[in-house]
Amino acid sequence: MVRHAGRHASLRHDTGGGRGQRGWGAVRRGRRAVGGPADVRDRGGRVTAARSRGAGLTFGLALDLGAPGRSLRQVADGLQPIVDLAERRRFASLWVGEIYAPTPGAWAAPSSLAMLSWLAARTTTIGLGTGVLLVPAWHPLRLAYEAAVVDQLSAGRLTLGVGLGSRELWRRFGRDGVPGALMDATLNAVRALWTGSDGHHHDGLDIDGPVHPRPCQAGGPPILVGGLAPAAARRAARFDGWYAATNHHFGSQLRPAARRYLDALETTDPSKPPKIVVNRMAFAADTTKAALADGLPYVTALLEKYAALGGLVDEDGNPAKPTRDVLARMADSLCLIGSPERISEQLAEYRQAGVTHVNLRVSFGGMPVELTGRTVNLIADSVMGQGSSGTADPPGPAAAAGPVAAARTGRTGERSPDTLEKEPPCQKQ
Repeated sequence: MVRHAGRHASLRHDTGGGRGQRGWGAVRRGRRAVGGPADVRDRGGRVTAARSRGAGLTFGLALDLGAPGRSLRQVADGLQPIVDLAERRRFASLWVGEIYAPTPGAWAAPSSLAMLSWLAARTTTIGLGTGVLLVPAWHPLRLAYEAAVVDQLSAGRLTLGVGLGSRELWRRFGRDGVPGALMDATLNAVRALWTGSDGHHHDGLDIDGPVHPRPCQAGGPPILVGGLAPAAARRAARFDGWYAATNHHFGSQLRPAARRYLDALETTDPSKPPKIVVNRMAFAADTTKAALADGLPYVTALLEKYAALGGLVDEDGNPAKPTRDVLARMADSLCLIGSPERISEQLAEYRQAGVTHVNLRVSFGGMPVELTGRTVNLIADSVMGQGSSGTADPPGPAAAAGPVAAARTGRTGERSPDTLEKEPPCQKQ
């Protein structure tokens, strides 16, 4: 078993070896899902952090959209083969984050929902998620409208991952007040506006509603909440799950935060299946030695960007010095890197921590699309264990009725009139 306390040296050796709740990942129509929010409970029915090695995971791809010297359109078009591959290999979802950096060179675009609208037009069945949307950049009414539109355009495939952002970001967008309280107010308002109420007149907000069109999914897309603080765990339990970021160390940050969320969920609603979504940089090769040789330069390039933005700490919570040696030593607690056997060992510990879904960040650091594709295929074949088949059916109304019979007429996302007629309608407006 991989040891996450003092784990750094362990990378150097290759072992060789119904959507009843909103969201994705349930076992549908007798098909075996690779993962999903499988119940994690003790004999009294309470949620617990323990997961057996046999408990499954769902997998998505988290796409990086920044590259020096290239336009956003060039980067997005360059990722089209990976988008096509993800849907062909039946990954559960595609995710994009957002960043509002005042300087160039970031890894994400300023609007995750705009990028998901672009992806919705180029895909057919795969889930779409924000990983994460930064709440201070969004007025609650605007967020409710924009997310509803994306959910409509994607036929109910949206999951909304949200993050608190920095105090500086709240200041830049002119949002005065306590960030945590403002985030609660925003999410409460968005959910109320989605559900057809007269609006939201609480939490210091006075917003008339509802919004039209309403989301495709009844009640709106699932909301996954990021953050390491105890308040974030309670917030995630009130909504639809917890989202762990790329720069959260497994042993010192992710695992205890997952425990806090599971404890909060037990208090808030013990009957609700837990959902823990994790972003991890992923790089696979036939051997761990080859993966380290090929992948560490891209890992350190991305971690250097996090350090430059003040978003990287070591496992003790201290600001990390962005030297190559330090960043390379941090890779084991922040990445899934190695042979498929090695990555499977790492994922076993994530399952034991309560993780239900892993977003593989596979296009970071200016990585060539060929290396990204190699990682996707190796993980699909050998880690997910699906050969040329895939994971679970996609989320949303389409999933509730079984797989959409997408008659391809060309590039991914194009559908014939016959296919469109088979898709279940969104909720009535």
